[in-house]
Amino acid sequence: MCLSEAGSSASGLILPTKQFSLFGGNVRVFAWGKPYDWNRMATDKKLDQFATLAHHAKECGVKRVFTPLAFENPSLTGEAVLRERTVGTVIDDDPSLYREKIDVDDVEFYFGGDGDGVRLTGPGAYFLPSADCYMLAFRMRNGLVVGCHGGRNSLIEPKAIRKVHHSEYQSVVNAAMRGWYNRLDELESAMLLGIKGSSFTHPFDHPQYGETNKEMAAHLVREFGPDTVLAPYDQCPINLEAVVRYQLQRLGAPVDPLYFEVDPTDTATELDSHGERVWHSCRMGDTTRNGVLVVRMP
Repeated sequence: MCLSEAGSSASGLILPTKQFSLFGGNVRVFAWGKPYDWNRMATDKKLDQFATLAHHAKECGVKRVFTPLAFENPSLTGEAVLRERTVGTVIDDDPSLYREKIDVDDVEFYFGGDGDGVRLTGPGAYFLPSADCYMLAFRMRNGLVVGCHGGRNSLIEPKAIRKVHHSEYQSVVNAAMRGWYNRLDELESAMLLGIKGSSFTHPFDHPQYGETNKEMAAHLVREFGPDTVLAPYDQCPINLEAVVRYQLQRLGAPVDPLYFEVDPTDTATELDSHGERVWHSCRMGDTTRNGVLVVRMP
């Protein structure tokens, strides 16, 4: 991993805040934090930011970038949840699955696919606007790469889901591994640019969500082990790294450091040399988003 100074280069491109090389260089990741907002890229036609993404995609030798969008209606119950919820699902890099295409500098950007992650079956890229949610990356033994949005509800099924059992919807990790069960002994995994448990509290005395938080804490400890909820327990600091680690282990994937890389960044608290926050963070009240580009190299 190398850290770059945020800002603009002489060419006018927005410099990455951080860059990562994963899985022996087979995957590269570029991440941008404050001050630029990487949300609503297609809607607001943010051409400078599109040009930056296109530059890095072409630099890596790829010309297609996919950005799916997951949907969740909290008012749905029963089987309707499974029919309509796309949070926790993964789709392919098939252009026909996406509702909008934008061409910038000879790079094709696809938006509007219904999913929480993308299977990169060949060289290409996944773009994730996020603010505290982890970017998850997986590489199978045949070179298949999956990029996923690792938010709380993507990893920990809401109560409405738990009432209707369906393994594909339990976690985006399960969905990413579909078709690879019992063949994950060489899986390479990474969790990047997310909120750490110490910053991700869900207090039991919250006036609106207190009871829900109690139920969630009990579910996490029962389902994924005591390491998933840090102390103090009644504040329910959720350790998403521990959740993903347990889910991978349960699927038979390795989780030692040789195969499972976890970035130490805490997007809610990291400060630059001037004491300013580096990343957009929902937990800190931001409605803006960081940008994360995950590239499967040719």
